[in-house]
Amino acid sequence: MVKYLYIILALFCFMAFTRNDEPCIKFEKKEYNFGLLKAPWEKTAIFRFKNNSTDSIRIKSSHVHCGCTSVKYPEYFIAPGKTDSVIVKFLPQKWLNGDAEKEVTLKTTCPTDSIIILTIKAEVQIY
Repeated sequence: MVKYLYIILALFCFMAFTRNDEPCIKFEKKEYNFGLLKAPWEKTAIFRFKNNSTDSIRIKSSHVHCGCTSVKYPEYFIAPGKTDSVIVKFLPQKWLNGDAEKEVTLKTTCPTDSIIILTIKAEVQIY
């Protein structure tokens, strides 16, 4: 009986040390700062990512927290090791003046990264 407990303990230790802490979807960056931006000029941020998992993954949905922000993402499965991008467009309205920070929430099929938040920032000036 003790022998079986040692075997189980050894398996748990092996699994703990071989665990991959790399994210399923690895973004080059999750934040983009436009700097000074004149309203109402549209700007685009491209967030590139790589599928680090051994399975195909997909971005299931996105949610923007403001009507001045839109997002375009691949609606197909991305194979392991392949790269793609998420495009976020920001069109500040004339009433938006000063520092702006907007978030895009992505829902994915990754078990470890099921929700990813991308952020865009800008210092908006009325033109």
